[in-house]
Amino acid sequence: MMQYSLTHHSQQEMEQLGEIASANLIDVEGPLDGSKEIPNCFMEIQNKSSEPTKIIYKYISDRNKNWIRFCLVQLEYELLENSPSTEFGWELSNEIVIADKVHKALKIAASNKVDIICFPELSFSKKLAEEISESYKDIIIIGGSYYHDGYNICPILVNGYVLDPPYKKCTPSIFESPRATGRGMKSGNIIYALQTSCGRFSVLTCSDYSAFSELLCKTLKKDKRIELDFI
Repeated sequence: MMQYSLTHHSQQEMEQLGEIASANLIDVEGPLDGSKEIPNCFMEIQNKSSEPTKIIYKYISDRNKNWIRFCLVQLEYELLENSPSTEFGWELSNEIVIADKVHKALKIAASNKVDIICFPELSFSKKLAEEISESYKDIIIIGGSYYHDGYNICPILVNGYVLDPPYKKCTPSIFESPRATGRGMKSGNIIYALQTSCGRFSVLTCSDYSAFSELLCKTLKKDKRIELDFI
C-alpha cells in the first residue's frame, strides 16, 4: 500500500487559495446531478512554482450507482530512462509483456463487473492507452501514466470516453525535478473533477496528491453540487 504525507497549508494560505478558486468558479444554476445541459466550469489554484493550476469540472453522466467495485492493479515492471538527447522521461523496458498483463487485468475486471480499475504510475505507454480505449467501454479506466514530450500523462477513460486534454502530472517528484536531473518533467496545469455514473472523483498522480488533495477537497466542498466522493 502506498502512503502519502499531505502538504499542510496554513489556515491563512488555505483561505486565500480557496478565495482564488471560488472567485473563478463559473456559476451554474441548479443541481449538477440530473441534467445533461450543464456547462463545464473551472476554478484556478495559484501554484506558486508555475502558472495557475486549473480545476476543471467535467460532466460525463449522471450518477446511477450507490455501490461500486474498485480494482487496484499491482504490476511488476522496469523502466528505462530516456537518453539525454531526447525529452526527459522513462519508458517501459518490456512494453509487450506489460501490455499483455494489462489486458489480462482488464479482462478479469470485466468478468467480475468492476466499475473502476486503476493502474500504477508509469506502467503504460501511449500506444497501450490508445489500444484499450477501443476495447473496454464498460469500465472507468485510470490508466498507468506514461511519458510523452516530457510530460507524465495519465490517460483517463470513462466508459469509452477518453478525457481530452489529458491529465498531466503537475508536481514533479524528487526524481523528476530539474534540480535533481538537470532536465526534469514538464508540468501540466489541469486537474479534473469528474461527474460520472460512479459519482464524482478526481485523479491525482503521486506528488500531485500531496500538493493538491487537501486544497481540492476544501475548495469543492464549498459547493455541495460538486463536492468529491473520492480521489
